[in-house]
Amino acid sequence: PKGKDEFFITDLVGMQALCSESQQLLGVVTEVYDTAGSYNLLRIRLAPNEADIQQSCYRSVLVPFVEDMVPHVGVASRSLQLLLPEGLLDTATMTKLKRPYTPDQQKQLQEQLKQRQLQQGQASHSTS
Repeated sequence: PKGKDEFFITDLVGMQALCSESQQLLGVVTEVYDTAGSYNLLRIRLAPNEADIQQSCYRSVLVPFVEDMVPHVGVASRSLQLLLPEGLLDTATMTKLKRPYTPDQQKQLQEQLKQRQLQQGQASHSTS
């Protein structure tokens, strides 16, 4: 049995990945890779931007599961905090969806994007 703050590595799949500084949603953990080395790798499917929505694709990035980059895992909140080095998000790979977004899906994703942008704007004003 697990304790309150304990988790299995597979519990990370599906957790929201948040920027530890801004609390901005970066994406969702979709896979955990055992590298047979000193750490595992997390595949983070990034939250879509306008280009992703228009092109019916998604971006993902690999993040080493080490304390310097993942300083906090919230078991109860189903989220983890990421402290990423500059340029890591630039290494994201783009994958085209097998079926393009429908107009309704595009509209829903664009609304979610607007909500995230509003929340980011409010968060940056409250820290200024």
